[in-house]
Amino acid sequence: MKRYKGFYFFLIIILQFMFSCSDNNEDALKCKLTSCEVSALFYPEINQPISYNPNFSNKIYFEYNNQDQIIKVLGGLVRISDGANFYNYAFVNNVEATVSYVNNTITNGNSTYLILENGKLISRKTINPMYGIEVEYNYEYHENKILELSDNRLIRTFYLINDNLTRIEEIFHNNNGEVIVGKRDIIFSNYDTSKNLLKGLFFIHGAFYKAFSNNNYKTVELNSYDYENNNYILRETNYSLNFNFDVNSEGIPDLFEQDCN
Repeated sequence: MKRYKGFYFFLIIILQFMFSCSDNNEDALKCKLTSCEVSALFYPEINQPISYNPNFSNKIYFEYNNQDQIIKVLGGLVRISDGANFYNYAFVNNVEATVSYVNNTITNGNSTYLILENGKLISRKTINPMYGIEVEYNYEYHENKILELSDNRLIRTFYLINDNLTRIEEIFHNNNGEVIVGKRDIIFSNYDTSKNLLKGLFFIHGAFYKAFSNNNYKTVELNSYDYENNNYILRETNYSLNFNFDVNSEGIPDLFEQDCN
């Protein structure tokens, strides 16, 4: 009997050692997002065509400093001229944006300036791509919705369910800003349980809306409405897109690549 007791004691020690090593390995393993498929990005503010570039890698890449902060984004969407005083957009490999950090302020190139507190977006300055003017937004948090305001006027309302962004309602006014003329709804749906590695990365161009969510949507729909007789009337469904991606055994979509060590 004493022999069995000694065996059980030895077995318990071995198991404790194995679990301890496993926990230490998991704690020591750090992963950094190194690239992202552009299909994970979203640019609803751009209503010009995006031209096909056969030489584009279909990914953007990230470089880090020694604090594991993204300091450079390689590749992205740029405005290009078609040679007839018009312009389109295209993804290119040879563009880069430098990201800098000062206290709780993050700047991406010359076009985006963010203030975060405890991971929450508080303020954002960005260049309107259509008019080339700087716009400042402030954010208020109310349970399952976030209000975006500019000059004390409500611009957008972000609705969340289970920590995922499900709808954005954007109100449009007339030129003097006094009369509502319509709105636009962006619907994100068909969420899975995979991990969204763009969560909190509001400063990456094209990732702003996705950065609110824990998981990844597979459907996005954009609807435009007119405002008549105190009611919103659906004018058109601008588009409805479905996305497909695979998820690995660790719950990470193949939209993302990581470096773990």
